[in-house]
Amino acid sequence: GLLFINKGKWDGKQILDKKLIKKLLKKRITEKELKNDIRFKNNDTGYGYLWWHHNNLNFAFGFLGQYLIIDIKKKIVAVRLIESKWGNKKFDEEANKSNIYFNNLKNLIEKF
Repeated sequence: GLLFINKGKWDGKQILDKKLIKKLLKKRITEKELKNDIRFKNNDTGYGYLWWHHNNLNFAFGFLGQYLIIDIKKKIVAVRLIESKWGNKKFDEEANKSNIYFNNLKNLIEKF
């Protein structure tokens, strides 16, 4: 997340190409295409290269409920790690709690 906020630099050293970051965060599926899906009808949402985009926020969702939220303009990074295992019978319950946490965090960042 910090690499994206710092345009690919870490400790003053360019680790990721700025063009790559721009490509990764560009919407590849247009809002018009998403608006045909009822879940995204009234949102400024897009998707591209495994990143979701909503307003100024960029989201990456990982294995077993982990996710990363980045607001480049506000320079905010939020990470959600969930300690779960493959085949966990309570995973749906844990993921549901994670979704509540995610939505609250997203709303908080948007107000910040």
